[in-house]
Amino acid sequence: SHLITFTATDDCLNHASNQATFTILGSSTNSVKEFADLSIRIFPNPVSNILNIVSDKAVNEPIHFFLFDAFGRPVLDSQFQSNAIQFPVNNYAAGIYFLRIETTHYTFSRKIIIK
Repeated sequence: SHLITFTATDDCLNHASNQATFTILGSSTNSVKEFADLSIRIFPNPVSNILNIVSDKAVNEPIHFFLFDAFGRPVLDSQFQSNAIQFPVNNYAAGIYFLRIETTHYTFSRKIIIK
């Protein structure tokens, strides 16, 4: 996690500051190419009703899914062992979210826009 301080100054030189903690999703040691080896497709994006996560390969281990809002707060934590998953997103507020997918060997994050 990283603590970031935001400071705003108006024309009269009044200052206001706020701090937020950000968590970097994913791992810098896993490349997109490695994740592509899993043949996972995430669609549609932007999404308004159902987010589909489909693997063209057999899934032999549990896959852990996390969904975070734009502030890094977890809004979903699920585990599946299926090659086709559908997440209903129509109950989430419109905005930017981050989907993190973890397996035993890979971690991958993707920005998801819910409209």
